[in-house]
Amino acid sequence: MWFPARLESMSTGYNGVAEIGNLELDFMMSGKTIAVNNLKFNSQNSSAAIGNLNLTVGQPLQYTAAIDNLRLCPTDFAQFVPIFEGNDQCVTLKGRFGGTAEKLRGRQVQLMFGDSSLLNTDFAVRDIQNI
Repeated sequence: MWFPARLESMSTGYNGVAEIGNLELDFMMSGKTIAVNNLKFNSQNSSAAIGNLNLTVGQPLQYTAAIDNLRLCPTDFAQFVPIFEGNDQCVTLKGRFGGTAEKLRGRQVQLMFGDSSLLNTDFAVRDIQNI
């Protein structure tokens, strides 16, 4: 049986400054499976649009993720994590991920650091527990 929950809109602030705005998600849990769908948020420079994140607890642990767009900029979190102060290199990630704790795979993955470094790839990594 699935236990669904929906967060339609939530915003947070710190010292009168908006930190995260328009946080939305659908959450479901059934047995050993946790699913977060339609996760969206935005902040001053960061944003997310994640279609789904699924985690099934068992032997082995299994997961899938469909990341339509995830942009994280350290300066948005500098008030909570001081080491991020002054770091303006944003990271953008898109792609489809899945696997187990022993094998990670990614399809149509795009990873960008700042505005100049870009990686487009499909990959599979085995035995990541031993890395």
